[in-house]
Amino acid sequence: MKPGSGSLALVLALCLPVLAQDTAISTHSAAQPASVAATSINTVGLNDIRIVRLSQVRGQVNIDRHIGRGYEEAFVNIPITGGTRLHTDLGLAEVEFEDNSSLRLTPDTEVEFTMLKRTAAGSTISTMNVLHGMVYASLAGTKGNTFTISAGKALVQMNPSSHVRLVMDGLNSNLTVLDGSVEFTDPFAYTSNISHRKSLDFDAAGSKQPEFAKVTESAFDEWDKNGIDYQKLYASQRMSGGAGLYGSSDLNYYGGFVNMPGCGSMWRPYFASAGWSPYDNGTWAYYPSVGYSWVSPYPWGWLPFHSGNWVNCGAAGWGWMPGGQFNGLQNVANSAPAGATRSAPAAPLPPRGGAPAMVPVNTRPLAVSSISAPGTFTFRKDSAGLGVPRDAFGELKSISSDVAHHGMVNTEVERSSIGPSSAFANPRANGNSANNGAKGLAAREYTPGSRGVATFSRPEMHGNGMDDMNGMNRMNNGMNNAGQGSSAGSAHDSWRQSQPSGPSGSAIPMQRSTEASRTYQSPSSGGPQASSSSSSSGGSHK
Repeated sequence: MKPGSGSLALVLALCLPVLAQDTAISTHSAAQPASVAATSINTVGLNDIRIVRLSQVRGQVNIDRHIGRGYEEAFVNIPITGGTRLHTDLGLAEVEFEDNSSLRLTPDTEVEFTMLKRTAAGSTISTMNVLHGMVYASLAGTKGNTFTISAGKALVQMNPSSHVRLVMDGLNSNLTVLDGSVEFTDPFAYTSNISHRKSLDFDAAGSKQPEFAKVTESAFDEWDKNGIDYQKLYASQRMSGGAGLYGSSDLNYYGGFVNMPGCGSMWRPYFASAGWSPYDNGTWAYYPSVGYSWVSPYPWGWLPFHSGNWVNCGAAGWGWMPGGQFNGLQNVANSAPAGATRSAPAAPLPPRGGAPAMVPVNTRPLAVSSISAPGTFTFRKDSAGLGVPRDAFGELKSISSDVAHHGMVNTEVERSSIGPSSAFANPRANGNSANNGAKGLAAREYTPGSRGVATFSRPEMHGNGMDDMNGMNRMNNGMNNAGQGSSAGSAHDSWRQSQPSGPSGSAIPMQRSTEASRTYQSPSSGGPQASSSSSSSGGSHK
Protein backbone atom coordinates (compact mmCIF):
# COMPACT_ATOMS: atom_id res chain seq x y z
CA MET A 1 0.00 0.00 0.00
CA LYS A 2 1.32 3.43 -0.85
CA PRO A 3 0.80 5.90 1.99
CA GLY A 4 -2.20 7.49 0.37
CA SER A 5 -4.07 4.37 -0.67
CA GLY A 6 -6.63 4.19 2.07
CA SER A 7 -5.48 2.37 5.22
CA LEU A 8 -4.17 5.47 6.88
CA ALA A 9 -6.73 8.18 6.35
CA LEU A 10 -4.26 10.66 7.77
CA VAL A 11 -1.89 10.77 4.83
CA LEU A 12 -1.79 12.26 1.38
CA ALA A 13 -0.73 10.55 -1.84
CA LEU A 14 0.71 12.79 -4.53
CA CYS A 15 2.28 11.38 -7.64
CA LEU A 16 5.92 12.43 -7.88
CA PRO A 17 8.24 11.79 -10.81
CA VAL A 18 8.58 8.13 -11.63
CA LEU A 19 12.25 7.40 -11.41
CA ALA A 20 13.97 4.87 -13.61
CA GLN A 21 14.18 1.55 -11.82
CA ASP A 22 17.38 -0.43 -12.04
CA THR A 23 17.13 -4.16 -12.29
CA ALA A 24 17.32 -5.67 -8.84
CA ILE A 25 19.29 -8.90 -8.71
CA SER A 26 17.72 -11.38 -6.34
CA THR A 27 19.60 -13.89 -4.24
CA HIS A 28 17.93 -16.64 -2.30
CA SER A 29 18.34 -16.29 1.45
CA ALA A 30 17.82 -18.87 4.16
CA ALA A 31 14.56 -20.71 3.68
CA GLN A 32 12.66 -19.10 6.53
CA PRO A 33 10.26 -16.16 6.82
CA ALA A 34 11.93 -12.79 7.28
CA SER A 35 10.10 -12.21 10.55
CA VAL A 36 11.64 -15.41 11.92
CA ALA A 37 15.10 -14.49 10.68
CA ALA A 38 14.80 -11.14 12.46
CA THR A 39 14.45 -12.82 15.83
CA SER A 40 16.87 -15.72 15.38
CA ILE A 41 20.02 -13.77 16.24
CA ASN A 42 22.49 -15.58 18.47
CA THR A 43 22.38 -13.63 21.74
CA VAL A 44 25.47 -15.22 23.30
CA GLY A 45 27.87 -12.48 24.40
CA LEU A 46 25.28 -9.72 24.00
CA ASN A 47 24.21 -7.34 26.75
CA ASP A 48 21.33 -4.93 27.36
CA ILE A 49 23.43 -1.78 27.79
CA ARG A 50 21.61 0.51 25.39
CA ILE A 51 20.70 4.20 25.38
CA VAL A 52 17.35 4.46 23.60
CA ARG A 53 14.60 6.90 24.58
CA LEU A 54 11.23 8.22 23.54
CA SER A 55 12.47 11.60 22.33
CA GLN A 56 9.25 13.20 21.09
CA VAL A 57 5.57 12.78 21.91
CA ARG A 58 2.69 14.71 20.36
CA GLY A 59 -0.90 13.83 21.06
CA GLN A 60 -2.03 10.46 22.39
CA VAL A 61 0.77 7.88 22.63
CA ASN A 62 0.85 4.76 24.83
CA ILE A 63 3.71 2.52 25.90
CA ASP A 64 3.92 -1.07 27.08
CA ARG A 65 7.27 -1.25 28.91
CA HIS A 66 7.26 -5.06 29.00
CA ILE A 67 6.94 -5.19 32.78
CA GLY A 68 3.55 -6.91 32.93
CA ARG A 69 1.50 -3.73 33.26
CA GLY A 70 0.21 -3.44 29.70
CA TYR A 71 -0.13 -0.08 28.03
CA GLU A 72 0.46 3.12 30.01
CA GLU A 73 0.45 6.73 28.94
CA ALA A 74 3.75 7.58 27.25
CA PHE A 75 5.72 10.75 27.72
CA VAL A 76 9.03 12.14 26.54
CA ASN A 77 12.30 10.73 27.92
CA ILE A 78 10.89 7.33 28.87
CA PRO A 79 13.66 4.76 28.25
CA ILE A 80 12.96 2.22 25.51
CA THR A 81 14.13 -1.29 26.38
CA GLY A 82 13.89 -4.66 24.64
CA GLY A 83 10.30 -5.90 24.46
CA THR A 84 8.78 -2.41 24.68
CA ARG A 85 5.79 -1.60 22.51
CA LEU A 86 4.67 1.85 21.38
CA HIS A 87 1.23 2.68 20.06
CA THR A 88 0.25 6.02 18.61
CA ASP A 89 -3.45 6.70 18.54
CA LEU A 90 -4.03 10.28 17.42
CA GLY A 91 -0.45 11.22 18.01
CA LEU A 92 3.13 11.19 16.80
CA ALA A 93 6.19 9.68 18.44
CA GLU A 94 9.92 9.64 17.84
CA VAL A 95 12.45 7.20 19.26
CA GLU A 96 16.09 8.25 19.33
CA PHE A 97 19.01 5.82 19.42
CA GLU A 98 22.44 6.50 20.89
CA ASP A 99 24.09 7.40 17.57
CA ASN A 100 21.26 9.85 16.66
CA SER A 101 19.49 7.33 14.44
CA SER A 102 15.72 7.60 14.83
CA LEU A 103 12.41 5.85 14.31
CA ARG A 104 9.28 7.99 13.88
CA LEU A 105 5.73 6.70 14.27
CA THR A 106 2.78 8.36 12.56
CA PRO A 107 -0.79 8.18 13.96
CA ASP A 108 -2.40 4.76 14.47
CA THR A 109 0.90 2.87 14.43
CA GLU A 110 2.13 0.10 16.71
CA VAL A 111 5.76 -1.02 16.94
CA GLU A 112 7.46 -3.63 19.10
CA PHE A 113 11.17 -3.28 19.89
CA THR A 114 11.92 -6.98 19.79
CA MET A 115 15.66 -6.70 20.46
CA LEU A 116 17.90 -3.91 21.71
CA LYS A 117 21.33 -5.40 22.41
CA ARG A 118 25.01 -4.47 22.39
CA THR A 119 27.91 -6.72 21.41
CA ALA A 120 31.15 -7.12 23.32
CA ALA A 121 32.82 -5.02 20.62
CA GLY A 122 30.39 -2.15 21.29
CA SER A 123 28.23 -2.36 18.17
CA THR A 124 24.46 -2.32 18.59
CA ILE A 125 21.70 -4.65 17.39
CA SER A 126 18.26 -3.10 17.01
CA THR A 127 15.28 -5.04 15.67
CA MET A 128 11.79 -3.61 15.43
CA ASN A 129 8.53 -5.17 14.32
CA VAL A 130 5.91 -2.86 12.82
CA LEU A 131 2.58 -4.44 13.74
CA HIS A 132 0.53 -1.88 11.81
CA GLY A 133 0.76 1.70 10.62
CA MET A 134 3.52 3.80 9.10
CA VAL A 135 7.04 4.53 10.35
CA TYR A 136 10.07 6.46 9.18
CA ALA A 137 13.57 5.26 10.02
CA SER A 138 16.67 7.36 9.46
CA LEU A 139 20.11 5.97 10.29
CA ALA A 140 23.26 7.79 11.18
CA GLY A 141 26.46 6.96 9.33
CA THR A 142 27.70 4.67 12.13
CA LYS A 143 29.19 1.47 10.73
CA GLY A 144 29.04 -1.94 12.36
CA ASN A 145 25.56 -1.60 13.88
CA THR A 146 22.60 -3.76 12.85
CA PHE A 147 19.24 -2.06 12.37
CA THR A 148 16.38 -4.25 11.16
CA ILE A 149 12.66 -3.62 10.73
CA SER A 150 10.16 -6.39 10.06
CA ALA A 151 6.64 -6.07 8.70
CA GLY A 152 4.82 -9.37 8.72
CA LYS A 153 7.03 -11.85 6.84
CA ALA A 154 9.04 -9.10 5.14
CA LEU A 155 12.31 -7.74 6.48
CA VAL A 156 14.21 -4.48 5.92
CA GLN A 157 17.92 -4.49 6.80
CA MET A 158 19.04 -0.86 6.83
CA ASN A 159 22.51 0.31 5.83
CA PRO A 160 24.36 3.29 7.37
CA SER A 161 22.93 6.69 6.35
CA SER A 162 19.79 5.10 4.87
CA HIS A 163 16.31 6.56 5.28
CA VAL A 164 13.03 4.74 4.64
CA ARG A 165 9.28 5.04 5.00
CA LEU A 166 7.53 1.76 5.74
CA VAL A 167 3.80 1.12 5.73
CA MET A 168 2.53 -2.10 7.32
CA ASP A 169 -1.01 -2.76 6.15
CA GLY A 170 -1.32 -6.42 5.17
CA LEU A 171 -1.96 -6.77 1.46
CA ASN A 172 -1.30 -3.05 0.92
CA SER A 173 2.09 -2.68 2.57
CA ASN A 174 4.79 -0.48 1.06
CA LEU A 175 8.49 0.29 1.40
CA THR A 176 9.91 3.54 0.05
CA VAL A 177 13.64 4.20 0.24
CA LEU A 178 14.08 7.95 0.69
CA ASP A 179 17.86 7.94 0.94
CA GLY A 180 20.72 5.43 0.80
CA SER A 181 19.94 1.76 0.26
CA VAL A 182 18.51 -1.20 2.18
CA GLU A 183 18.38 -4.96 1.87
CA PHE A 184 14.77 -6.07 1.46
CA THR A 185 13.83 -9.69 2.11
CA ASP A 186 10.38 -10.43 0.81
CA PRO A 187 7.97 -12.96 2.36
CA PHE A 188 9.27 -15.54 -0.12
CA ALA A 189 12.78 -15.27 1.39
CA TYR A 190 14.33 -13.48 -1.58
CA THR A 191 16.68 -10.61 -0.75
CA SER A 192 17.50 -7.67 -3.00
CA ASN A 193 19.14 -4.28 -2.60
CA ILE A 194 16.65 -1.43 -2.91
CA SER A 195 18.22 1.94 -3.52
CA HIS A 196 17.40 5.63 -3.23
CA ARG A 197 13.96 6.81 -4.46
CA LYS A 198 12.55 3.37 -5.15
CA SER A 199 9.25 2.08 -3.82
CA LEU A 200 7.81 -1.42 -3.44
CA ASP A 201 4.27 -2.53 -2.82
CA PHE A 202 4.13 -5.90 -1.05
CA ASP A 203 1.83 -8.21 0.86
CA ALA A 204 3.22 -8.71 4.36
CA ALA A 205 1.76 -12.24 4.45
CA GLY A 206 3.24 -13.25 1.10
CA SER A 207 0.13 -13.99 -0.94
CA LYS A 208 1.48 -12.09 -3.94
CA GLN A 209 4.81 -11.01 -5.38
CA PRO A 210 6.13 -7.53 -4.48
CA GLU A 211 5.88 -4.94 -7.25
CA PHE A 212 7.71 -1.72 -7.93
CA ALA A 213 5.46 1.28 -7.53
CA LYS A 214 5.55 5.00 -8.12
CA VAL A 215 7.24 7.01 -5.39
CA THR A 216 4.52 9.08 -3.75
CA GLU A 217 4.60 11.75 -1.09
CA SER A 218 3.07 11.39 2.36
CA ALA A 219 1.57 14.19 4.41
CA PHE A 220 4.02 13.28 7.19
CA ASP A 221 7.16 13.49 5.05
CA GLU A 222 7.79 17.08 6.09
CA TRP A 223 7.43 16.26 9.80
CA ASP A 224 9.99 13.49 9.31
CA LYS A 225 12.32 15.79 7.38
CA ASN A 226 12.09 18.48 10.04
CA GLY A 227 13.10 15.94 12.66
CA ILE A 228 16.17 14.93 10.67
CA ASP A 229 17.14 18.55 10.03
CA TYR A 230 16.69 19.37 13.72
CA GLN A 231 19.14 16.64 14.71
CA LYS A 232 21.67 17.64 12.05
CA LEU A 233 21.57 21.33 12.99
CA TYR A 234 21.62 21.19 16.76
CA ALA A 235 23.70 18.05 17.25
CA SER A 236 26.46 19.66 15.19
CA GLN A 237 26.72 22.67 17.51
CA ARG A 238 29.54 22.22 19.97
CA MET A 239 28.69 22.23 23.65
CA SER A 240 30.94 22.12 26.69
CA GLY A 241 31.92 18.50 27.22
CA GLY A 242 32.12 17.68 23.52
CA ALA A 243 30.00 17.68 20.39
CA GLY A 244 27.55 15.03 19.40
CA LEU A 245 26.67 13.85 22.90
CA TYR A 246 23.48 11.80 22.98
CA GLY A 247 20.68 14.28 23.74
CA SER A 248 22.83 17.35 23.07
CA SER A 249 20.54 18.53 20.26
CA ASP A 250 17.82 19.34 22.76
CA LEU A 251 20.27 21.04 25.13
CA ASN A 252 21.53 23.26 22.32
CA TYR A 253 18.01 24.30 21.34
CA TYR A 254 16.34 24.67 24.73
CA GLY A 255 19.17 26.28 26.70
CA GLY A 256 22.81 27.28 26.84
CA PHE A 257 25.90 27.60 28.98
CA VAL A 258 26.19 30.67 31.20
CA ASN A 259 28.74 31.84 33.76
CA MET A 260 27.06 31.38 37.14
CA PRO A 261 28.59 33.19 40.16
CA GLY A 262 30.39 30.74 42.40
CA CYS A 263 29.89 27.83 40.02
CA GLY A 264 31.54 28.80 36.73
CA SER A 265 30.19 27.73 33.34
CA MET A 266 26.96 25.75 33.71
CA TRP A 267 24.15 24.77 31.38
CA ARG A 268 20.73 26.26 32.14
CA PRO A 269 17.41 25.86 30.33
CA TYR A 270 15.70 28.90 28.88
CA PHE A 271 12.53 30.21 30.57
CA ALA A 272 13.81 29.25 34.05
CA SER A 273 14.18 31.72 36.93
CA ALA A 274 16.49 31.38 39.92
CA GLY A 275 13.60 29.82 41.82
CA TRP A 276 13.15 26.96 39.36
CA SER A 277 14.36 23.48 40.35
CA PRO A 278 15.01 20.53 38.01
CA TYR A 279 13.56 18.13 40.58
CA ASP A 280 10.25 19.80 41.41
CA ASN A 281 8.46 17.91 38.64
CA GLY A 282 9.02 14.50 37.10
CA THR A 283 8.06 10.85 37.29
CA TRP A 284 9.46 7.79 39.00
CA ALA A 285 9.18 4.92 36.49
CA TYR A 286 9.52 1.46 38.00
CA TYR A 287 11.46 -1.36 36.31
CA PRO A 288 11.49 -4.71 38.17
CA SER A 289 15.14 -5.40 37.26
CA VAL A 290 16.61 -2.13 38.54
CA GLY A 291 13.96 -0.35 40.60
CA TYR A 292 12.90 3.23 39.96
CA SER A 293 14.31 5.49 37.26
CA TRP A 294 13.82 9.27 37.32
CA VAL A 295 12.16 10.64 34.17
CA SER A 296 12.17 14.38 33.53
CA PRO A 297 9.19 15.93 31.71
CA TYR A 298 11.27 18.57 29.93
CA PRO A 299 12.04 18.18 26.22
CA TRP A 300 15.77 18.52 26.97
CA GLY A 301 15.55 16.32 30.08
CA TRP A 302 17.48 13.25 29.01
CA LEU A 303 21.22 13.92 29.14
CA PRO A 304 21.25 16.10 32.30
CA PHE A 305 19.47 13.38 34.29
CA HIS A 306 21.64 10.51 33.09
CA SER A 307 25.10 12.08 33.39
CA GLY A 308 26.88 15.00 35.03
CA ASN A 309 25.53 16.82 38.08
CA TRP A 310 22.98 19.48 38.92
CA VAL A 311 24.39 22.19 41.15
CA ASN A 312 22.47 24.77 43.17
CA CYS A 313 24.37 28.04 42.77
CA GLY A 314 22.43 29.94 45.41
CA ALA A 315 20.83 33.16 44.19
CA ALA A 316 21.80 32.29 40.60
CA GLY A 317 19.66 29.17 40.62
CA TRP A 318 20.37 25.69 39.30
CA GLY A 319 22.86 24.72 36.63
CA TRP A 320 23.98 21.45 35.11
CA MET A 321 27.63 20.46 34.85
CA PRO A 322 28.40 17.78 32.22
CA GLY A 323 30.85 15.00 32.85
CA GLY A 324 31.18 11.58 34.37
CA GLN A 325 29.80 8.31 33.11
CA PHE A 326 26.42 7.83 31.53
CA ASN A 327 23.78 6.10 33.63
CA GLY A 328 20.88 4.28 32.02
CA LEU A 329 17.83 3.19 33.98
CA GLN A 330 19.82 3.37 37.21
CA ASN A 331 20.06 7.16 37.23
CA VAL A 332 19.02 7.72 40.86
CA ALA A 333 22.60 8.71 41.69
CA ASN A 334 22.21 11.69 39.35
CA SER A 335 19.25 12.78 41.42
CA ALA A 336 21.48 13.80 44.31
CA PRO A 337 22.69 17.26 43.24
CA ALA A 338 25.83 18.78 44.71
CA GLY A 339 25.28 21.69 47.10
CA ALA A 340 21.54 21.22 46.98
CA THR A 341 19.13 23.01 49.28
CA ARG A 342 16.22 21.18 47.63
CA SER A 343 17.11 17.81 46.16
CA ALA A 344 15.17 15.18 44.28
CA PRO A 345 12.34 13.55 46.18
CA ALA A 346 13.02 10.08 47.51
CA ALA A 347 11.99 7.19 45.31
CA PRO A 348 8.79 5.48 46.48
CA LEU A 349 8.54 1.89 47.58
CA PRO A 350 8.13 -0.72 44.82
CA PRO A 351 4.52 -0.92 43.66
CA ARG A 352 2.34 -3.70 44.99
CA GLY A 353 -0.54 -5.44 43.30
CA GLY A 354 -2.25 -3.13 40.85
CA ALA A 355 -0.55 0.03 42.11
CA PRO A 356 0.78 2.33 39.35
CA ALA A 357 4.30 1.60 38.18
CA MET A 358 4.84 5.25 37.24
CA VAL A 359 4.56 7.74 40.10
CA PRO A 360 4.34 11.46 39.23
CA VAL A 361 6.13 14.04 41.36
CA ASN A 362 4.88 17.62 41.52
CA THR A 363 6.27 19.45 44.54
CA ARG A 364 5.39 22.75 42.85
CA PRO A 365 2.79 23.60 40.19
CA LEU A 366 4.10 22.66 36.77
CA ALA A 367 4.49 25.68 34.47
CA VAL A 368 3.83 24.97 30.81
CA SER A 369 4.14 27.20 27.75
CA SER A 370 1.18 26.67 25.47
CA ILE A 371 -1.46 28.11 23.16
CA SER A 372 -3.46 30.50 25.32
CA ALA A 373 -5.89 31.77 22.68
CA PRO A 374 -6.53 31.11 18.99
CA GLY A 375 -3.41 32.17 17.13
CA THR A 376 -1.48 33.01 20.31
CA PHE A 377 1.31 31.01 21.94
CA THR A 378 2.36 32.01 25.46
CA PHE A 379 5.86 31.45 26.82
CA ARG A 380 5.75 31.24 30.62
CA LYS A 381 8.38 31.78 33.28
CA ASP A 382 9.70 28.59 34.87
CA SER A 383 8.26 26.42 32.10
CA ALA A 384 11.93 25.68 31.24
CA GLY A 385 10.88 24.89 27.66
CA LEU A 386 8.05 22.53 28.60
CA GLY A 387 5.32 22.83 25.98
CA VAL A 388 7.54 24.61 23.43
CA PRO A 389 7.60 22.58 20.18
CA ARG A 390 11.18 21.90 19.25
CA ASP A 391 12.61 24.11 16.54
CA ALA A 392 9.24 25.76 15.96
CA PHE A 393 10.21 29.30 16.96
CA GLY A 394 13.82 29.53 15.89
CA GLU A 395 16.24 31.10 18.37
CA LEU A 396 14.77 30.94 21.89
CA LYS A 397 17.40 32.93 23.78
CA SER A 398 15.91 36.37 23.08
CA ILE A 399 12.39 35.16 23.88
CA SER A 400 13.68 33.74 27.16
CA SER A 401 15.22 37.12 28.00
CA ASP A 402 11.88 38.81 27.40
CA VAL A 403 10.11 36.28 29.62
CA ALA A 404 12.62 36.97 32.39
CA HIS A 405 11.68 40.66 32.29
CA HIS A 406 7.92 40.35 31.79
CA GLY A 407 6.90 37.03 33.32
CA MET A 408 5.31 35.77 30.13
CA VAL A 409 5.39 36.55 26.43
CA ASN A 410 2.69 36.10 23.80
CA THR A 411 3.66 35.31 20.22
CA GLU A 412 1.32 35.02 17.27
CA VAL A 413 1.43 31.63 15.57
CA GLU A 414 -0.34 29.81 12.82
CA ARG A 415 -2.03 26.81 14.35
CA SER A 416 -2.57 23.68 12.35
CA SER A 417 -3.49 20.12 13.17
CA ILE A 418 -2.75 16.71 11.81
CA GLY A 419 -5.66 14.71 13.12
CA PRO A 420 -8.52 13.29 11.07
CA SER A 421 -12.18 13.79 11.75
CA SER A 422 -13.75 11.49 14.32
CA ALA A 423 -15.17 9.38 11.50
CA PHE A 424 -11.67 8.15 10.77
CA ALA A 425 -10.66 7.02 14.22
CA ASN A 426 -10.90 3.61 12.55
CA PRO A 427 -8.26 3.65 9.79
CA ARG A 428 -10.37 1.26 7.71
CA ALA A 429 -13.48 3.41 7.74
CA ASN A 430 -15.20 3.97 4.40
CA GLY A 431 -13.45 1.05 2.80
CA ASN A 432 -9.86 0.06 2.28
CA SER A 433 -9.43 -1.35 -1.15
CA ALA A 434 -6.05 -1.51 -2.78
CA ASN A 435 -7.74 -0.11 -5.88
CA ASN A 436 -9.13 2.95 -4.16
CA GLY A 437 -5.84 4.82 -4.31
CA ALA A 438 -6.13 8.59 -4.40
CA LYS A 439 -9.76 8.30 -5.39
CA GLY A 440 -10.61 6.96 -1.94
CA LEU A 441 -8.82 9.86 -0.33
CA ALA A 442 -10.55 12.43 -2.48
CA ALA A 443 -13.95 11.04 -1.55
CA ARG A 444 -13.35 11.35 2.18
CA GLU A 445 -14.16 14.25 4.41
CA TYR A 446 -11.21 15.70 6.26
CA THR A 447 -11.89 17.93 9.22
CA PRO A 448 -8.55 19.27 10.45
CA GLY A 449 -8.72 20.15 14.08
CA SER A 450 -11.63 17.92 15.04
CA ARG A 451 -9.36 15.39 16.73
CA GLY A 452 -5.96 16.79 16.06
CA VAL A 453 -2.48 17.13 17.41
CA ALA A 454 -1.32 20.71 17.88
CA THR A 455 1.54 21.70 15.62
CA PHE A 456 3.07 25.01 14.71
CA SER A 457 4.50 26.78 11.71
CA ARG A 458 8.14 27.71 11.77
CA PRO A 459 9.36 31.29 11.38
CA GLU A 460 12.19 31.97 8.99
CA MET A 461 15.60 30.81 10.19
CA HIS A 462 18.35 33.34 9.64
CA GLY A 463 22.00 32.54 9.83
CA ASN A 464 21.66 28.85 10.62
CA GLY A 465 21.87 27.46 7.13
CA MET A 466 18.27 26.25 7.08
CA ASP A 467 15.43 27.38 4.89
CA ASP A 468 12.01 28.19 6.24
CA MET A 469 10.29 24.81 6.30
CA ASN A 470 6.67 25.44 7.05
CA GLY A 471 6.04 21.72 7.00
CA MET A 472 2.93 21.66 9.11
CA ASN A 473 1.14 24.09 6.81
CA ARG A 474 2.21 21.98 3.88
CA MET A 475 1.02 18.85 5.63
CA ASN A 476 -2.42 20.23 6.30
CA ASN A 477 -2.79 21.78 2.87
CA GLY A 478 -2.16 18.31 1.57
CA MET A 479 -4.78 16.80 3.84
CA ASN A 480 -7.36 19.40 2.88
CA ASN A 481 -6.67 18.82 -0.80
CA ALA A 482 -6.22 15.08 -0.62
CA GLY A 483 -6.46 13.47 -4.00
CA GLN A 484 -6.28 16.69 -6.02
CA GLY A 485 -3.79 16.39 -8.80
CA SER A 486 -3.13 12.74 -7.96
CA SER A 487 -3.43 9.86 -10.30
CA ALA A 488 -6.02 7.30 -9.26
CA GLY A 489 -3.88 4.51 -10.65
CA SER A 490 -0.20 3.72 -10.47
CA ALA A 491 1.92 1.62 -12.76
CA HIS A 492 3.33 -1.54 -11.23
CA ASP A 493 5.74 -4.16 -12.38
CA SER A 494 7.55 -7.07 -10.86
CA TRP A 495 9.95 -5.87 -8.18
CA ARG A 496 12.64 -7.92 -9.85
CA GLN A 497 12.17 -6.08 -13.17
CA SER A 498 13.33 -2.68 -14.30
CA GLN A 499 10.68 0.02 -14.53
CA PRO A 500 10.66 2.79 -17.12
CA SER A 501 10.54 6.40 -16.12
CA GLY A 502 7.32 8.33 -16.34
CA PRO A 503 6.09 11.92 -16.47
CA SER A 504 6.93 14.32 -13.74
CA GLY A 505 4.43 15.24 -11.07
CA SER A 506 4.27 18.34 -8.96
CA ALA A 507 4.57 18.84 -5.24
CA ILE A 508 2.60 21.21 -3.09
CA PRO A 509 4.29 24.62 -2.99
CA MET A 510 5.73 25.36 0.42
CA GLN A 511 4.10 28.27 2.18
CA ARG A 512 6.19 30.78 4.06
CA SER A 513 5.16 32.64 7.15
CA THR A 514 6.45 35.74 8.86
CA GLU A 515 6.86 35.97 12.60
CA ALA A 516 4.30 38.35 14.02
CA SER A 517 4.52 40.78 16.91
CA ARG A 518 5.17 39.60 20.42
CA THR A 519 3.24 40.87 23.39
CA TYR A 520 4.13 40.80 27.05
CA GLN A 521 1.86 40.00 29.90
CA SER A 522 2.54 40.11 33.59
CA PRO A 523 1.29 37.07 35.49
CA SER A 524 -0.49 39.34 37.92
CA SER A 525 -1.99 41.81 35.48
CA GLY A 526 -4.19 39.39 33.60
CA GLY A 527 -3.86 41.38 30.38
CA PRO A 528 -1.32 42.29 27.75
CA GLN A 529 1.01 45.15 28.45
CA ALA A 530 1.92 45.71 24.84
CA SER A 531 0.36 44.61 21.61
CA SER A 532 1.89 46.77 18.94
CA SER A 533 4.89 45.69 16.97
CA SER A 534 6.31 49.17 17.55
CA SER A 535 5.73 49.14 21.28
CA SER A 536 8.58 50.26 23.47
CA SER A 537 8.14 47.21 25.70
CA GLY A 538 9.63 44.86 23.20
CA GLY A 539 7.80 44.99 19.88
CA SER A 540 8.25 42.53 17.08
CA HIS A 541 11.03 40.03 16.64
CA LYS A 542 11.82 39.25 13.05
